[in-house]
Amino acid sequence: MNKQNPANTPEFNTLKSRNENIREAILEGKIPMLPFEQKQLEIELLGHTATQNELSRLLGEAMQTTSETWHDNAQADAVTMQSGILVQQANGVLSALKNRFIIPYEHDEKSKVSIGALVNVFIGAYPETMFMTGRQRSLPESVTAVVGEDTTAVNVQSPLGEVIFDKPEGTVASYRVGDRQLEVTIVSIEYPDLTPATEG
Repeated sequence: MNKQNPANTPEFNTLKSRNENIREAILEGKIPMLPFEQKQLEIELLGHTATQNELSRLLGEAMQTTSETWHDNAQADAVTMQSGILVQQANGVLSALKNRFIIPYEHDEKSKVSIGALVNVFIGAYPETMFMTGRQRSLPESVTAVVGEDTTAVNVQSPLGEVIFDKPEGTVASYRVGDRQLEVTIVSIEYPDLTPATEG
């Protein structure tokens, strides 16, 4: 199976094979994601790089004004700590990009929930509209412009995502969040075309 270009493999000709490949990728430690999710990671990495450059500049200025008293080193210490946190965040983004498994937007059969599905559910007695992602826990404006501003992201590996993944309309399932046991009912499933909004 060609993990770099899954859209061109016969395994993605049906929703069943699509979801089987997603499950397999997760078991292998890959991170399934839609094209817009990869784009968001790349934007995030650029932001980290720009911030790191600014922190490096600030650290240089702080070191130039350092004296023998610890008070004068406080700014340099703060910048160094911020830089360390930023490196950890950037490493997380790089790891996600390295282990990405891109899921194309388009597929023909739409009878079950997969990554890229817009799902209307009831959680208990409360209606919710959710968009299933591979990694994102929030949706950028380019996506909410298509799926609706009140739509929330549900990650495929979250407790809720796991119980509705690969399930058809009418499914009733239970999942746990902390100490709470919740029930979800899948009301409808559709697959909006995000290509024009997210690949421009």
